[in-house]
Amino acid sequence: MKLRFLKPAIFGILLLVMPVLFFFLPSLIKVNRVECKSQYGPCSTFIEDEVKKAQGLSLRGAKAKVADLLKSETQIEDFSLHFKIPDKLVVDVVMTKPKFALKAEGEPQFAMVDKDGVVLRWEDSTNLPFVETPDAIPNVGETAKPSQIFALNIMYEVFSAYESQMGKIKNTSLVIATNDGLTVIFPLEGDRDAILGSLALVLAKLKESSKDSRISVREIDLRFKNPVLR
Repeated sequence: MKLRFLKPAIFGILLLVMPVLFFFLPSLIKVNRVECKSQYGPCSTFIEDEVKKAQGLSLRGAKAKVADLLKSETQIEDFSLHFKIPDKLVVDVVMTKPKFALKAEGEPQFAMVDKDGVVLRWEDSTNLPFVETPDAIPNVGETAKPSQIFALNIMYEVFSAYESQMGKIKNTSLVIATNDGLTVIFPLEGDRDAILGSLALVLAKLKESSKDSRISVREIDLRFKNPVLR
């Protein structure tokens, strides 16, 4: 008979205790290990070092610390945190995908740049279209100059259409050598679609020309209202 009344009492106590435990437990559990990974594999050394600052904190404190660190990182698009018993916090990050790259003249590394022109990180090599510039490259988290962003977008379209990966900013122009041996000179401002349309039209007309034609074009200058062929 006593057991019949005892079971509801225990159940009631558990209902009262569990919310309390749920609230205080994250403050009592200590995080001794932090593991970080992204969609590309392990996190970069910089991000890894940042999230490891949460080691030794309570679970609640570690989660708050990592969240504050990652929210300010422009190279991270999203992240999630998972606790694994007994003492490990797993950080899954989604890295912002770069669209193209900038390279300082004479320097070996590439600044990876997103679609808005923000520098995300530095890498030793790249398969993305890139522009080499004599000017200084912004720091991580900063935005490239309008002329650099314009050049990068031109470079991206030329890479997509004609597979030329690299261009160089020279004075006030973007110079790209195509795989067909042509040199194309672009302005660093203007109507991008119109400029690229002019290039496509000129290349189409050159292909229509007879191979026996005496006209030999090695350079296309698109800085003027009408393209100049040399």
